[in-house]
Amino acid sequence: MNEFNQYQRPLTAAEVNARKKRNTALAIILIAFMLLIFGISVVKLQGGIARPQDWQEETAGWQLDEAPVEAGEGPPPGMEPAEETTSE
Repeated sequence: MNEFNQYQRPLTAAEVNARKKRNTALAIILIAFMLLIFGISVVKLQGGIARPQDWQEETAGWQLDEAPVEAGEGPPPGMEPAEETTSE
């Protein structure tokens, strides 16, 4: 006999039915929660897509400091080294 099962008693029919009802209720709650999160995500994504003109207005004034740097040349864009100060 398995050492884990030696102290367990068989479940009655009422206990099995109660366990099934509890598991069904938990499954329904979990699915409802997943649908809620999915719905909120869809609404938030649609809200971001519905206003492309705002994004264009926000980024219209952006410009790069200089021409793109070839791979491996210099620091990444926007990460210029600090000015060196010389003390004499």
